Amino acid sequence: MDFLTLSLPEASALYMGLAIQALLRASSLRHLPLVMVLVWSLVLFWRAQGRRGGYKTVAGYLGTSLLLLILFWPEVTPFGQVVGRTTDPTQVASYAASQDPGAEVVTAADTSQVPQTLSTPVLIAPGFRLLLRAITETPLALARTINSQAHRTFASLMPMSWLLGVDLTANITTALADWVHNCYLPVVTDTLVAQQARTQEDVLPWGTSPVRAALAARTVVPGAQTGLAMISGPNRGNTMPCDTYLDAVEFQTQSWLYDLKSPKGTPLLEVFQEELGLDSQQQARFLVYREMLRAAGPAVPAPSLTAQYGLLRGVGVVGPAAARGLTTGLVGWLGGMLSIPTALLSAGRTAGGGLATEFQRAIDGLSWLVGLAVFLTWWGPYLLGLLTLVLIGFFPFVLLWALIPRSQFQPLAGYFVALLFAASSPLWWALVDVASRLAASQAPHSNNLILGLGNTTMAFAWSTMVTVLGILVISLIMGILFFAAFRAVGSVWRGAV
Repeated sequence: MDFLTLSLPEASALYMGLAIQALLRASSLRHLPLVMVLVWSLVLFWRAQGRRGGYKTVAGYLGTSLLLLILFWPEVTPFGQVVGRTTDPTQVASYAASQDPGAEVVTAADTSQVPQTLSTPVLIAPGFRLLLRAITETPLALARTINSQAHRTFASLMPMSWLLGVDLTANITTALADWVHNCYLPVVTDTLVAQQARTQEDVLPWGTSPVRAALAARTVVPGAQTGLAMISGPNRGNTMPCDTYLDAVEFQTQSWLYDLKSPKGTPLLEVFQEELGLDSQQQARFLVYREMLRAAGPAVPAPSLTAQYGLLRGVGVVGPAAARGLTTGLVGWLGGMLSIPTALLSAGRTAGGGLATEFQRAIDGLSWLVGLAVFLTWWGPYLLGLLTLVLIGFFPFVLLWALIPRSQFQPLAGYFVALLFAASSPLWWALVDVASRLAASQAPHSNNLILGLGNTTMAFAWSTMVTVLGILVISLIMGILFFAAFRAVGSVWRGAV
């Protein structure tokens, strides 16, 4: 390969930039460099008359200009085709794609983003080729040294986005709504009245909580509250224990996750287990619990449960935070874990707010944060690719600027610093990925959490925040460093001149 970039958008943009640059050099603009050199040589020659050492300035300008044209505009010189070298879209590839054994799109030619008019082999100026290889390969080499997963950064972002965006089927949501109103809310009401719920785990329908035990003792007719019975016995009207009812809904949820596929055709159930470290039961319970809160919201209760609803809302499981010293409620086991800093998620606990509403705010905040991280990591390569295309494609105009006497260093140096900045994304991504994984390992853990999902979610929340902030901050810092170094070297150069 002639050139390697991190992503496919950058690869196709880099080649299109080279093609546009070759078109500009071969257009009618190819006469302009010689005209400029001739005109400025005459001006310098006229100024040199009667001045000591003036003709050395003319000779130096002619020598420097000739060297620049040979290195960066070979079409102007008689031997341009000899010093230049051609390349085509198959010679510009994505490093990340090349490391994926199953990748079908690896080079710019495979992306189908290169227009047919630009897909023919193009001539690359020898000087530009050498500098471009150094500029693209150096950040990539540093990234691979720093991060062994430089080709696969932020691997958990998209799976978490998919998990937060999964919608359950109508049958499952209907069954859950029926279960919540037929089983869960009445059982929680009795548990609170009997003062058997003192911790978060006590009001959960899983584990060894009092609510779980009460659910096992309560039998209902599936679909009695909704009129629909997705899960029922062989005969209509058969009863079922509430805990078995919930287990059946969880199993249906796991089956739905297996039916959903990633773009590569892998079941989302397997993707979430591999990338997020959540087993099938944890995945199903996360989605089931989220749907439980929606079903237990401000819906009108079934007539047979009106009295129980009044008592339930009085003690504050669905409505305001519980009185009588009860500091937990319906959102229990996930409310605290998904509680990312209040400034970001606005999900802090308040005595007058509904706990279910707080949990939904936490989910919405986490979804927004994950969405922002996905946006930056997904569209970042496209934006940098567009910047690279413009920089490479319109380089001939920078070279024309460099043919002006006493200005030959500054435009070229500034241009290649800008190109290095645009090509440094592999290094940015590698550094931020390392920082995000470190943040995940340092996230707070609580021994009071169940199912293991809370700690995993909090770790992911921390890593996502570091990803968002890191991408924004590190690009700013590296930009300042690059251009500050350029200004310092430029000042030394002007002082020497």
